[in-house]
This record gives sequence, C-alpha cells and structure tokens, in this order.
Amino acid sequence: MYTVAMVAVLLTTLFAMSIPLMIRFAIDQVIGGAAADSWSADLMTRLTGGTLFGVAILILIASLLRAAFLLIKGIASAAASERIAKGLKDRVMQHLHEVKFEFFSSHDTGDLIQRATSDVETIRRFLAVQVVEIVSIVLMVGIVSALMWSLDPKLTFIALSLIPIVILFSIWFFFRVKAKFKIADEAEAKVTSMLQENLSGIKVIKALGREPFEHEKFSGFNKDLKEKVYKLILNFAYFWSLSDFVCLLQIALVMYFGAKWAIEGTISLGTVVAFITYENMLIFPIRQLGRVLSEFGKTMVAVVRIDEILEAETEDDSTVSPDGQKDLEPEIIGGIEFKGVHFTYPKGEEILKGIDFQILPGETIGILGPTGSGKSTLAYLLTRLYEPTEGEILLDGIPLNRISKRYLRRNIGLVLQEAFLYARTIGENIAIRGEANEADIVRAAQISAIHHNIEQFDHRYETLVGEKGVSLSGGQRQRVAIARTLLKPMPVMIFDDSLSAVDTETDRQIRGGLMANSAYSTVLLISHRLTTLMEADRILVIEDGAVSAFDTHEALIQQEGLYKRVWDIQNSIAEAEAS
Repeated sequence: MYTVAMVAVLLTTLFAMSIPLMIRFAIDQVIGGAAADSWSADLMTRLTGGTLFGVAILILIASLLRAAFLLIKGIASAAASERIAKGLKDRVMQHLHEVKFEFFSSHDTGDLIQRATSDVETIRRFLAVQVVEIVSIVLMVGIVSALMWSLDPKLTFIALSLIPIVILFSIWFFFRVKAKFKIADEAEAKVTSMLQENLSGIKVIKALGREPFEHEKFSGFNKDLKEKVYKLILNFAYFWSLSDFVCLLQIALVMYFGAKWAIEGTISLGTVVAFITYENMLIFPIRQLGRVLSEFGKTMVAVVRIDEILEAETEDDSTVSPDGQKDLEPEIIGGIEFKGVHFTYPKGEEILKGIDFQILPGETIGILGPTGSGKSTLAYLLTRLYEPTEGEILLDGIPLNRISKRYLRRNIGLVLQEAFLYARTIGENIAIRGEANEADIVRAAQISAIHHNIEQFDHRYETLVGEKGVSLSGGQRQRVAIARTLLKPMPVMIFDDSLSAVDTETDRQIRGGLMANSAYSTVLLISHRLTTLMEADRILVIEDGAVSAFDTHEALIQQEGLYKRVWDIQNSIAEAEAS
C-alpha cells in the first residue's frame, strides 16, 4: 500500500506543479499575446486552443485529478500504517507474554501500557503522515527547482538562496528536541503508571484515607510533565517563528527581484507569477521539514522504548535445549526432589540457601515458614517462572529444566494468594484453562465451596465479576481461582496461601473436597494456618531459606522449633476464643 501512496504523491505533485505553468501561459500567451517560448507553452496552446476558457478547463481538470490522487494517497498511507501498527501491537503483546517473569519486577505496568499503546500510536502517525510528507518534500523540491530553472535560472537562484538555511535550521532543531521528547515521554510514563496504580488500588487508598496524599503525589508528577511539555512547546515556538521569518523573507526576495526584472523587461509577468506560486508551494513543505524531523525524533524515542520490550530476554521454551537434546514432555506422576537448590532474585538477596527435600507421588505436603522465607519461591521454581541459581530440581527423576515450560505449566496447577480474575463471567473464569461443560464447572465450584454463593447471584454463573474480580469478596475470588485449578485434574497442584481469605469452616470444606478429588495428585499447601496444614501427609518447615524440619504434624508438635511455637500460639488463641 505504501507503493500506491508514493505513486499517488508523485502524481499529486506533478498535477500541482502544472497549474502555475497554465497560469503563466494564460497571462503571457493568451492575454499578453506573446509567442510560445517554451515546451510547456507549446503544449498548452495545443491543449487549450489558446483560449482562456480552455485554460480554465485545464486548470479544473488538473485540480480534480490532484484532489483524487490526494485521496488515494491518504487512504493508502492510512491503510499501510494501520496494518503496521496492528502488527507491532500484536508483536509487543506476544513478546510481553514470552519475556522472563522477572522482567515485570523491574518495569512499571503503566509504563509498559504506554509503550504498547501511546508509543505505537506515535509510530503509526509518523508512518501515516510524515513518511509520505518526506517523499512529497523531496519530489516538490526536485520538480519545482527543475521547472523554475527552465523558466529563469537567475530568479531560480534567488528563489532557492535561503532554503539551505531553513534545512540546516530544521536539522539542528531535530537534534535539539529529540532528547526533550524522551524526557517528556518518561514524565508521561510516570503519570500513566501512577494513574494505573491508583485505579487498581482504589479500595486500599479509600480504606486508608490516602486520597489527599495520592492526589498531591499525582499533582507533582503532573506538574513535572506540564513543565517538560511546556519547554518542548517553547522550542517549537522559537522554531516556527524563526523559520516563518526566513520563509517570508525568501518570498519577499522573489517578489522584489521578479517585479524589478519584469519592469526592466528581462522576464515576463507570467513568469513572475509562476515563480511566486512555486515559491509558496516550495516554502510550506520546506517549513514543514522541521515538524517532520521533530516528529521523526519523537518516533525514534518511541521506537527505542518499544525496542527495549522486544529486545527483552524471553523464556527459552524451544523444543531443543542448548546441548542439542530435545525438550521432554513426559507423563508426570508427581514425584518432586530439590537437591541443593539456591535462589537469588535479580538485584536481591539470596532467598533459598541449599534446599534439599523429596516428595513422593500423590503426597499432600504442607509448607510453613515466616514471611520472606522462600515458600512462594518454591512454587515459582516448580513452574519455572524462575530458574534456580544453583542446584537441581527433579520431577519424577527428570531434571525440571529438561521439561518444556508450556507442557509443565499445563500439568501443574498453581493458585496464588492474590487471586487474579478476568473481567468476564464467573463460569468463564472457572473454565479459562480450557473447554468445559456446565457440569464440570459446577463440580469444581462445589469442591471449592463457592457454588452456594454463586447460586445467590442474580445471573449465577453468568455473573460478570468486573476487572480483577472487583465485584467479589477476597474469599470468593480465592475460591473461584481454586475452582479454576480443580476443573482439570493435574498431577501436581500448588496452593500458595490461597485459603487465607476464607473462614475456618470454609477452609475445612475445601480441604475435604480437595483431599477427596486429588487422591492421585501431589498437593503442596503453603499456609500460615496450621489447621490447613495439619492433615497433610508431611509438613515442610522453611526458615531463613533452609529446611529446618520435614515431618508429620504429630511428630513436629513434639519437637522444639517453629512449627511447635506456631501450634502453641494458634491453639492458645483458639482456646481463648472458645472460652
């Protein structure tokens, strides 16, 4: 489509350039009665019959054809730029799905949203308008210069004398504003990030009464953006005023010398009129060169920001590993072994310090540990959201890094404490991992003790939950997330403190349903609530990044250590509440 747009630009320029020649012919040959003095005048004589009416018809035809090709240019360039923008957005979104999990720890969500939307839109606008404008400027300068030279070389020199100054000034302006565009974009990203953060956490902001603080903080970011954009606008104001002065001076020179030489009889009046018309045609595109270059600078900033996403390291899920061996997709039974596993988060301290333990297929394992001890990290490592910095993890005796990530995640159910729901219906959220019939959805909801609540809603399973499940309580969101995992039986299921927002009785119901429906699955229950863990086959206790105990509930409450201390505290609280 860009080829069509470029051809349309060429034809538009040619028809526009022909009109001043027709006006010159009308003044000099038709009205003035002078003999044809150029190839263009000879052609006009044959086409118009040497009459003003014929010239008027010819000008009308040229104007209509110019308008038609302008329309074609606009449609073709818009279609091409929209297609490129769509492809770029798709590519950015796909890449964001494929980048390593830690990428999102070092980038604000609002900034990424701006890059995937606003920056892509900047590129689209440049491709739709400015690329075609560049071609138009080049053609205009080339054709107009040649035509003017054929009419009068001496006046052509006057007409083009100041244009190099405008071009050099435009290039200087481009380098000046390029850096300022980047500064303004970064300031806008801060505003977007804070807006996104505030809208996502509006409940917390209102509950803590932080509206005045957040407003003041946002106002500060907004003021900084305003000041940076204002400085950018000032640069544009200086450029436009100075370039306008030079351009008007150029027109004045053409008018002065053209009139002077016409009076002296050196050139004809029609030639002077044609030169003034060409000069106006030429000056506007040259003046626009500054805008084109400034937009190019802004587009270059957007390209760099998007390229930072596209160049981000992706998860390696190729079917062949670096050593040439094919990635495996074995039948997963559920045997798990950690052998000397260490892990350090990017730009953080070591979380796991030589973890060693083994879980048999079909076992239910409880995991207890203080906040920050590395419990959730175990879940991230098992699903290969992160890779160990040292040591090895085996799944059914196979090194975990030899198993395809996508295959692994299709066979390990992970329910996080912060349950994320899509802005869809409850039924669609439960069935998000794959196709399921209504009976399967209801069964999963019954096991997770959410079916009764759903039946109370007006639209039952067709109830829209809103963005991030905002219309549901924390406990309800967790139970829908659990139902989503239980819908499809998986050999390994991990519940990362995902029962923390439900009451003790509901916790007991879910655990009962879970035990009855996961008899052949390996289940990992991460929790601070010992009533959730005590019925597990064994309980893994992690302290300071290392395994401090791994035994049954009955054995652990007899041993001095973290588990016994927590058991005694929670027992005392329960007894106090009972009395």
